[in-house]
Amino acid sequence: MAEILVREVIMVLPVSVLLNANPQAWVSLEETLAHLAKDMDEAAEGLYARGTGALPDAWADAVGELAKAEFIALAASFEIVGIQLRSACSVLSGMAVTMITCRRETEQWMDAASWKQCTVADDGTITPPDDAPESVAEWASTATHALRSALTRATKADAAAAEVLRNWRLVTLDVNRRDGIDVGGDVKEHLRGTLPLGTGGALDALKAGVPAAESDEFERRWWAGLTNAERSQLMKALPLTVAGLSSLPPEMREKIRGEGGYDRVKMLHYASDHWADEKGDWKGLDNCTNFVSHTLEAGGLSQKGWTPWGAESWGHTVVSGVDLPLVHYKGQYSDTWGGADQQHDFFATHGSESVGVAGAEPGDAIYWTHTTESPGHSVGEEHHAAVVSAVLPNGDVLYTQHSDGAQHLSLNGRLPRSDMGGDQEIQVLRIRKTW
Repeated sequence: MAEILVREVIMVLPVSVLLNANPQAWVSLEETLAHLAKDMDEAAEGLYARGTGALPDAWADAVGELAKAEFIALAASFEIVGIQLRSACSVLSGMAVTMITCRRETEQWMDAASWKQCTVADDGTITPPDDAPESVAEWASTATHALRSALTRATKADAAAAEVLRNWRLVTLDVNRRDGIDVGGDVKEHLRGTLPLGTGGALDALKAGVPAAESDEFERRWWAGLTNAERSQLMKALPLTVAGLSSLPPEMREKIRGEGGYDRVKMLHYASDHWADEKGDWKGLDNCTNFVSHTLEAGGLSQKGWTPWGAESWGHTVVSGVDLPLVHYKGQYSDTWGGADQQHDFFATHGSESVGVAGAEPGDAIYWTHTTESPGHSVGEEHHAAVVSAVLPNGDVLYTQHSDGAQHLSLNGRLPRSDMGGDQEIQVLRIRKTW
């Protein structure tokens, strides 16, 4: 494993290196690291409970306060290690899929070359026998191109993974360089910087495995060579990339677009293009749910109700989309358009399906629900909304949000932080138009 992960990308991976790789072992390693990450979260939660709960009562003096600080710093360290492990898990999850598929392609072309009595060089060149007919020579040329494509795609995935796994963030606890591990600084910075490294590396490794600038015939052959599970993994992790393949079978393209009365591909394009800008924002207000509504509208989900003021409405006035001073105010949008709690309840009672985190797919809406009382929120109230933008092969749901804008955030990596006190749960809705 070490050879292929840390190999300097100077040339394309040789055939021998790819054939000797064991990407299935990386899947097992990813599962092991995921369990360790969970152990880190549980250890952190126990230390926080002792440091901020039981300890002050049992040791109520200055030394006790120092001990409390040490407990909290140690708990933060466990949290950070959990984040680092999940970042590595993401990379391994994405890289394994590409390496498995590229390795299988290589084996198949090697077998075919052997059957045709051709030789295969370590750089992927397939040479026919001297007395081979013209048809075999033509085949060897086509096969060489395909084999080198597999080697090149594997090399790019290797490079994407190595770049993340070498990153200093995966081996440093004191990421804000303040000579001490703290919750407010180091944990937050690892959430902001280390987790996205992993998800970004995973998506890059997966994208590397998709043929680029190839003929339709090449794309069709590559797609046909994938297993059903691999096709499903790529459609969930790279919906826009896969939907953009010109030779993708129509039924697969329609599956990505969805059956809810709107086009999920258009919806995800909007989310990808506008998560960081102010298009459609209410000025000076929280726009997380407003953003979800705009993505659905961009996908073609029509508004409900003649005006946004009706009790059963979901929509906005015509002028609300005009970028002029003083036109963005709450009365121009229905409460169901911009309020997380109201929107969730509206869709949940108008034919949308609750699919749970395990059933999430790109284009679903995701909500955070309070399970305990908190300032400004009651039990059962949704307080945040986002769009599911991808699902990694290991099942980690990635979401894109607005206000605080971010793309492809890891739900699996953030949930232990947002749910540490047991005060939130995740709701995933598959929106369907029933009006």
